[in-house]
Amino acid sequence: MAHRIDVGDVQIISLLDVGNWTLAGFFPTVPAELWEEYRAIYPDALLEHNSIATSATCYAVRSRSQTILLDAGLGPGPHERAGGQRGQLLEELRSVGIAPSDVDVVAMTHLHRDHVGWNALLHEGGAKPTFPRARYLAPRKDWAHFERPEIRERSPYLAGTIALFEKGLIELVDGEHSVSAEVTLVPTPGHTPGHQAAMIASRGERAMVIGDVAHTPPQVQEIEWSASADVDAEAACRTRQATFDRAEAERLLLCANHFPHPGFGRLVRLNGRRVFQAL
Repeated sequence: MAHRIDVGDVQIISLLDVGNWTLAGFFPTVPAELWEEYRAIYPDALLEHNSIATSATCYAVRSRSQTILLDAGLGPGPHERAGGQRGQLLEELRSVGIAPSDVDVVAMTHLHRDHVGWNALLHEGGAKPTFPRARYLAPRKDWAHFERPEIRERSPYLAGTIALFEKGLIELVDGEHSVSAEVTLVPTPGHTPGHQAAMIASRGERAMVIGDVAHTPPQVQEIEWSASADVDAEAACRTRQATFDRAEAERLLLCANHFPHPGFGRLVRLNGRRVFQAL
């Protein structure tokens, strides 16, 4: 079920593509006793030691003039790693009155499988864009990373996205990039070289879609918890520190793609510890 929240004059809609699957051993170096402390705070997010409950959540930002989709989930499926589930993004969009042809921009936080899956639909003749009127935006540094032969060979899920690029449908962006009057992409490297978050601002209210800056709520405090999927653990740590310091200082609404759905929340202090308080 899609969830909505207003930020000034824009609406942010949380869209669940695939939910409720387990990532085992995702933080292999966290002591068991510390893990249990955080399980008490986030019982829906942390499972047995070093395993997390996760989902593939995307966000749509709808203003009077356009609809921007931030990330494109895992795709149609079925997805073996998620218990054979099929992606529900298009159904989620339809439930809030958004057809694929209504999407003006698809902006990717990065190029991992659970963020690009619905970019294109594959068929015998090749691939066609799922969102036929959209501009697609991808981070340039990620593109350079995933173009490396040894990385591309391990990333067959990118076939549809690469086909769109070859058709001239994907624009590569770098640094801060204005998508619209309300949405700006900002570099948040570490998880991947070109990872980017999305800042949303309207009428003095602000939110941030964080992508994979963090995968589970304890990381807002435990910034050194680095997921096994982080390409550069030290850079990811620095990014978490800067991102969550800013989010706390500026009281940003956070939209967290992998925290328990719908992922909306703010940072607060609990016994001197920074925690994610879901809305």
